[in-house]
Amino acid sequence: MIKFLIKNWGGKREEDGARWRVRTSDPYRVKVRRRHFWRETFPRINIGEQAQNACFQRFLIFTVFAPFRTEPNGLRSKTCFFRHQSGTIRPMPKVTRCLKNGKKQFLLDYGIVGARRRRSYHRTRAEAETALVTFQADQAESSSTWAHLPARDRIETARILKEIHARGATLQQVWDYYRERNAARKGVSVTAAILECLEAKRVQNVSDQYLKQLEYYLGRFDEQHGQIDIADISPALLEAWFKKRKDKPATRQTGMNRLSALFSFCKRKGYLTENPLDRVERVRVPNVAPEILSVDDCQALVETAKRIDKGMLTYLGLALFCGIRPDEALRITPKDIKIDRGLVFLDAEKSKVRNRRIIELTAPAKRCLAKGGPVPAVNFKRRFNRLRREAKIQYWPHDALRKTAASHFYNLYGIDKAVEQLGHSAGVFLRVYRELASKEETTRWLAL
Repeated sequence: MIKFLIKNWGGKREEDGARWRVRTSDPYRVKVRRRHFWRETFPRINIGEQAQNACFQRFLIFTVFAPFRTEPNGLRSKTCFFRHQSGTIRPMPKVTRCLKNGKKQFLLDYGIVGARRRRSYHRTRAEAETALVTFQADQAESSSTWAHLPARDRIETARILKEIHARGATLQQVWDYYRERNAARKGVSVTAAILECLEAKRVQNVSDQYLKQLEYYLGRFDEQHGQIDIADISPALLEAWFKKRKDKPATRQTGMNRLSALFSFCKRKGYLTENPLDRVERVRVPNVAPEILSVDDCQALVETAKRIDKGMLTYLGLALFCGIRPDEALRITPKDIKIDRGLVFLDAEKSKVRNRRIIELTAPAKRCLAKGGPVPAVNFKRRFNRLRREAKIQYWPHDALRKTAASHFYNLYGIDKAVEQLGHSAGVFLRVYRELASKEETTRWLAL
């Protein structure tokens, strides 16, 4: 039972026996009869069941009829707020004339809304009254919707709103995010998205090696998640995928780049609203010093190639003494090599990064190309492994030929021309390819 305490706004108490009729807009349909106030001052108060006005949060709105002799029926109405916690009466929204910054305006006082007083200023009374009608209609609609909600739904709504506000968000932001995420869900599975992405990469004319590596990694991902909607791929799922694979940092970083290519494509197509990898922690790859071949190892490779495989001698001239990437060296044809001019022309379609490059031949490169044969087009891996075995090189560092050439280029050309020869930025050159080699070693390397 709600206990009401009504204060007299007229400055004095009415006579005993006065009748007060109160019609409430409270959606709870409170019924109170024969409640006594101020020691029998008002012995009877009737609470109607029909809502007459909008209901504000934590307020009950009443129309109170008090007896006056000026009215034919002895009644005069007055509308007010009633806050049942504190028992105070506050005026209903009203429009009054006022001065603001020396200009005549109309003040619309909404009263207490959301535990705070709300007011707005308008240039004309018509504007203020229109705003008031709109405000009352909105409040009536929200009150009606809230009143028809089951108690359990109201409790759950209040709890969720509290959590949203605690995280600094708004209900509109949550709803917008939900709509965007569900708008992206178009029934496209991971398998279908991968096939479409690979086809798009082929049309873009990416390198065969990149396409092959991308197809391999996405195929492994498709084996476990192929039937899932691409919009349901979450950061938690990706973290579990990487954790299960147990890759080394460099391998994991490469895998994340492959998946990021897929998700970025799906985002452009509208299958995703965001790239889920943006919210996955990136791994830190340790900066390990590059390893190169010694001058003795280089000499053993050249002498062995002269003895058993002239085609591999041409390959060494391009990769070991010009610093050309292994796959690029295999694409170079005899017409791309101009020994008389001391240049090798690497066209854009043969380059890994799709940039045309002109490479200057070093002295040992010219000698290898002059005595070498055609670069092997078949069985290259088998013939290269045989070359390594015959040269009796036990340990072969990763990308050893290109890194060896880059280290000697630094002593031979300096950093500016070295990065031009290799087709890399200075930062990548210093971080990945350059190992300290003495000038004496570079002199011996050039004499091979």
